[in-house]
Amino acid sequence: MAKPTGTAMERAKDMAATSKAVARQKAETAIQAVSNAFDNKAVIQQITRVTPENLRGSINSEMLLASALMEIKNSKWLQMCTPISVLGSVIKCAGLGLVPNGVLGHAYLTPRQVKNADGVREWTCNMQLGYKGIAHLVYRSDKIIFSCRMPAEGDDFDYDEGLTPFLRYKKKLDRKVPPTWEEFLCGYSVATFPDGRRDFRVLSMADIEKARGCSDSYKRNKAFSPWTLWPEGMGEKTCLVKHSKQLPLSASTIAEIAKDEQREIGHTAQTYKQQGDEIKECEVVDGEVIDATATVEPADEPTPADSGCDHPMAAREDDGSCGACGEVIEPGSQG
Repeated sequence: MAKPTGTAMERAKDMAATSKAVARQKAETAIQAVSNAFDNKAVIQQITRVTPENLRGSINSEMLLASALMEIKNSKWLQMCTPISVLGSVIKCAGLGLVPNGVLGHAYLTPRQVKNADGVREWTCNMQLGYKGIAHLVYRSDKIIFSCRMPAEGDDFDYDEGLTPFLRYKKKLDRKVPPTWEEFLCGYSVATFPDGRRDFRVLSMADIEKARGCSDSYKRNKAFSPWTLWPEGMGEKTCLVKHSKQLPLSASTIAEIAKDEQREIGHTAQTYKQQGDEIKECEVVDGEVIDATATVEPADEPTPADSGCDHPMAAREDDGSCGACGEVIEPGSQG
């Protein structure tokens, strides 16, 4: 028989210990799922089948799974995601011919929390396009080459969009450390068409920050958002996306960029389901995406042992109780 907890603080500590054990188990499950996928013939075959034929020589299942495994091991939030959503995101990357690696900038694996078909909140892994990923898609389908940059203080930058448009940019070469977000002046993208024509678009930092402010990942889980981890790359991606809307791109490319935008602002999220040996993608529509801060901390994150639970406002349930420990929160209490 379970030992009586006695006080609310003791109940909170018991709840925290249980939640941490569950979180650790989920982390091991997500990592193990990707590790096992190396020997899973059904997953390997699906990755191979959806990968574009002209890219199968440069992208294979082992490369994609190894890259995803590295990303998951480096993120405690990705470790909380359901195994099927992690494998589904890898398959999604394979279908687009992109590698899920934040450093490469092709695609990012981002954790999101949604309600499943049973109404239960769960972490899911979502694939989010990067600047270089969109540039690759555009070049493959439309043969348009994109180049994006974020000029910073100290760089030589000037442009004119009048009757005689021009753009000049010389990067400061003796910069000892990368520029901070506050030092960026603007962002721009240049599109080079197959016939040699060029077109450019310049975005102010206010426009880029407006896009960042609409990002669901940045609003809900700022510390682990691609905007925080790779700010320059996301700024360049914003320039490319805004510019692409003015260009004659193929319908498939436009559709993929539009879907990525919807996921970025939180209107939809990717979830996956098993159908036989196949992993199928489905979307969670606006209204079902749940605040990521409403869950317990993942494994290996310290929890306040002296206070039990700090009752974050995001954890408040509809009945006024704490979403972490279950204790009723007094009105006006901040924890």
